[in-house]
Amino acid sequence: MKLSYWKIIAIISIVIALVEGMFIGYSIAYANMVDFNTKECYYNICKDSPEAYYDPSEEVCSCYGYDLYGEITLEKTKYMK
Repeated sequence: MKLSYWKIIAIISIVIALVEGMFIGYSIAYANMVDFNTKECYYNICKDSPEAYYDPSEEVCSCYGYDLYGEITLEKTKYMK
């Protein structure tokens, strides 16, 4: 019985390619979700505020404004889950 290493290498290569493809697909989907939520935060939720920040790790949109002294104050916070 002769061992054929090319079959083992082919199977390992296919598995690695599938895992890599799934990782790339997940990365693209996550980047699109963060981009959509950032635009939703800046242009829809905080449209009346001069400053906005979206934190993708917590999925929190924060709207900031200025008080009478010119200091930045938190006006509104929304959890986008």
